[in-house]
Amino acid sequence: MTNITTSFVEGSARFSWSVPEASFGEKSTEVFVTRDGDPGNWTLVGNQSYTVRDCLTFSTIEIDVRFLSSRKEIALCRGLFTKLNKRKISILWRGFWSVQSMA
Repeated sequence: MTNITTSFVEGSARFSWSVPEASFGEKSTEVFVTRDGDPGNWTLVGNQSYTVRDCLTFSTIEIDVRFLSSRKEIALCRGLFTKLNKRKISILWRGFWSVQSMA
């Protein structure tokens, strides 16, 4: 099973993954990125990561990663980045501070 990890670096969302083992043929990886519900196209990538620049201009970014062996799909996984999960600070009763998730 392959998992996608997401990191935030200097205004960009970086998605990375490991390539599953294929038992035969030529291997390739494609990504399909959806920004705020607006789908893109399948794009061939040559490495094990994909970066979306200026990611904070989008509420959500979904990425589907498809692994192919001899042009047949052998695995598919999905990753998600959302700026709604960032933390906010709010004041509670009696003057105590609390950090809460906005999710």
